[in-house]
Amino acid sequence: AGAPTYAVRFTILSFSLLEKENSTYRAEFALGYDISVKGDSHSGVIIKHENISSLENKTTKTSKNGSQDFQESAIQSLQHVSTQAMQEAISLIKKAVEAQSVSPLKK
Repeated sequence: AGAPTYAVRFTILSFSLLEKENSTYRAEFALGYDISVKGDSHSGVIIKHENISSLENKTTKTSKNGSQDFQESAIQSLQHVSTQAMQEAISLIKKAVEAQSVSPLKK
């Protein structure tokens, strides 16, 4: 009876900018999860990607502004993919808890 009723563990596997061909970049966030509800465990990986708007569409601006724009786009994309992954993780936790409360006699 030493195991906790609810246990959640997240592991950030990747939080990075990946360079694709023709110097475009994409944000990646990969989250490993272990969810345990009353002895019923779920494990997996959530991976989210988002392309970062390339600098080529911003040729009218000076190179300094272009790289600043890229940094802002990159930060926004990283925030976006990490938010999406966490929202998915939270819904997985909710589903696991709901599944257990529906069938309390399981295990």
